[in-house]
Amino acid sequence: MTHSYHTTTPIHTDNLNPESFFLQLVAEDLLHKFGNDLSRTVVVFPNKRANLFFNDYLIPSNQKGGQPVWAPRYQTISELFRTLSPLSVADPIETICHIYNAYVALTHSQETLDFFYGWGERLLADFDDVDKNRADVSRLFRNLKEIKQLESNELFNEQQEITMQHFFQGFSLENNSRIRTKFLELWDQLLPIYQRVNAELAKEGLAYEGALYRKVLEQLENGSLKLPQEVDRYVFVGFNVLDKVEEGFFLLLQKQVRLYSTGTTTSVM
Repeated sequence: MTHSYHTTTPIHTDNLNPESFFLQLVAEDLLHKFGNDLSRTVVVFPNKRANLFFNDYLIPSNQKGGQPVWAPRYQTISELFRTLSPLSVADPIETICHIYNAYVALTHSQETLDFFYGWGERLLADFDDVDKNRADVSRLFRNLKEIKQLESNELFNEQQEITMQHFFQGFSLENNSRIRTKFLELWDQLLPIYQRVNAELAKEGLAYEGALYRKVLEQLENGSLKLPQEVDRYVFVGFNVLDKVEEGFFLLLQKQVRLYSTGTTTSVM
């Protein structure tokens, strides 16, 4: 389960900015809870910045008779999911080309890649959001003709509505311009495009980041993927907002996860 920060180890706060103070608290608490040997611990940060400095707080925090500290491994959240997956993250340009090829095949459009590229970037970003938030893609990508009914039935949660608004900004069924017509054709095929792109990338051992995250969690849940046996615990530091896949990961591994965030400890229970 997740834990609020608590330590009985002396804390030296002179001349520390809030970020440094927070990292020192985490370092002291880890040593207090788990001792000097953290070699079977993975510390996960949202980005690379903090892991460059964490040892600077971990080593001076060791007050146990001058014994050496076996440092943990450091990873970003992206690196963690990538190391757990047999797939590699596809280059964004390559993924957009896959999206374009699927669009052309399914709509028989004659649009050039240059014309489509902006839409491709948007689609990739939203496919990524959809998967990181574990949205129901078959519900989310229904035909435009059903949108009013879907809205009235309140079938979407807040995150799914935000995702849909990316597509609907400035959109009107009464606007029959060429671009709007092409956009309608695109929307009608979003689900098969999504499915086709994921299938084609998977054949190449690839996935865009959100799809990789989602597949890792699904495989952990169904038991087809196992965590490394050499890791006793995962420590997540500085995560204040969680995607659904991150939240699901924490819930799945609650006995092995310790979670620190600035301010109030993030709870996934």
